[in-house]
Amino acid sequence: MNQAHLHAENKYQSLRTQAIVTAQASLPSTFRDIVSLKHIDTEALQQARIWEARRKGLGTAVPWSFANDYQAWSARHPNRLDVATWSKATLCGLAIGIPTKTGKSMRLDVIEANPDKTLLSGQVFTIAMIAFQAYARAIGATQIKIMRPLNHKLISLYQQQGFIYQKSKGSNPEHLWRWL
Repeated sequence: MNQAHLHAENKYQSLRTQAIVTAQASLPSTFRDIVSLKHIDTEALQQARIWEARRKGLGTAVPWSFANDYQAWSARHPNRLDVATWSKATLCGLAIGIPTKTGKSMRLDVIEANPDKTLLSGQVFTIAMIAFQAYARAIGATQIKIMRPLNHKLISLYQQQGFIYQKSKGSNPEHLWRWL
């Protein structure tokens, strides 16, 4: 790792940690005692591997693999935000994203919920958004973007959360966006 990359990694690690702490403190009171927000670590990736095997067995595999792809992706993106949402010893969700090149928006690139029912089923997106908003504010972004939604059901869900759908235009991929 070269010096510039190491410097960026250290700078953004501090911002990531600050955002996670801020998000944890900002959780609604109904979640404070049952939710723990953390960075994605080895334990979370081991759980992701179990999720992927379960999804494969159910025929509901997702197009991106946290277990196989996260390490290389995170090494390429020192400015990333990675969030693991836990409820006690149960991993309930994983989310990753990076700022846009201009820094005006924070992207949510991949979010995945535990395929099994958990205490946080149906709440993983809402909780992840709290962390993404905290990180966006920390880096001076004014928008959140959800990149390449998988299907119309998710587009509808995100629109119910106040996001505006934007079809793909040239090099700008399909996404939803919302001001902070």
